[in-house]
Formats: sequence, structure tokens, C-alpha cells
Amino acid sequence: PGPHMLRRTRATGLYGVPTTVNVSEEFLQKCVDDPEKAEWLERNLKSFAESTKWANNYLKSLPGSPVRVFQSVTIDENGNMSMTSRSTNDPDGRIARENAQKKAREKKEKEEKLAEKRAEKKEQEERLAEMRAKRKEEREALQSHEVTVVGNDIRNLTEKMVEAISHSNNSAVSGTVGVDIQV
Repeated sequence: PGPHMLRRTRATGLYGVPTTVNVSEEFLQKCVDDPEKAEWLERNLKSFAESTKWANNYLKSLPGSPVRVFQSVTIDENGNMSMTSRSTNDPDGRIARENAQKKAREKKEKEEKLAEKRAEKKEQEERLAEMRAKRKEEREALQSHEVTVVGNDIRNLTEKMVEAISHSNNSAVSGTVGVDIQV
């Protein structure tokens, strides 16, 4: 390696895995000044490529066949390396889409059930309101009326009483009737 080597390189894919390589400028300068360090860097970068192939093959043998979706290696100014790799068993997002669709269906079903419950509750409240109104009408219809007729002929008094009741505004009348018969 020489001064033409870049500090950060992004490969579009190393055995199909998007890859980022970061080498500190200080370490690159050490490689320019020290051929042994340069050889070490070159050897490790080749090993990184080989380890990528090995890791991909290993993951294929695991249950669910995880797929590596990203990897990176960073080499600091002292030549210390750190690697990061991310894998998933849903590289095309199919499982995530199915889970999202399932959650959306469950949410919709829950909302529909809540809407049904609200409609049932509203219907029940309306029925109760109708029953209350009907009972109120019945109570008002059953108001008590008192009719008093005065006379000396029972037949005449009865006719007057029936006439007074029939002129009432309510269809069902109950109450007390007083008859004052004078002899």
C-alpha cells in the first residue's frame, strides 16, 4: 500500500454483503513508512474477504438461514481492528410485511368490534329512552281524575258521570267518583 490508498472504502458488495472498510490515516501513514505494517494490512484485508465468504456459508446452515445485510471493519491508528456485521432471516422484508399486515388486520378487527359495541350500546340506550318515554306517557295517561255529579236520579247521575269522563283528554281514566244523592 502507498499514499494512493484511501482512508475509507465502501465496496458495493463483498460476496454479496454491503461492506465498509475504515482505516485511520495515522495507520495508513505508518504502513507507508513501515513495509511490515503494510504487509500486515494487506494480509488482513484479504482475510476479511475470506472470512466474509466463510461467514455467509456458515449462516446458510443455521435454522432460518440468516443473511448478512451489512458488515464493516475499522482499523485504528495502532492497527487494532473492530468488526460489525448485521444479519437477518428476512432479507427481502417479506416476514416484516406479513407481520405488519397481520397487525393491521388485528387492529381493524379490534376497531370493528369496538364500533359494534358502541352501536349496540347506542341502540340499547335508544331502547331505554323509548321505554322511559312510553312509561311516562302511560303514567300521564293514568292520571287520576275526580268527577262529581249531583242530582236525585241515579240513572241521570250515571249518564252525567260517563259524559264527564268521555270528555277527558286521556283515554284511560281511573279515579274516584263521588255521588251526592239528595232525597
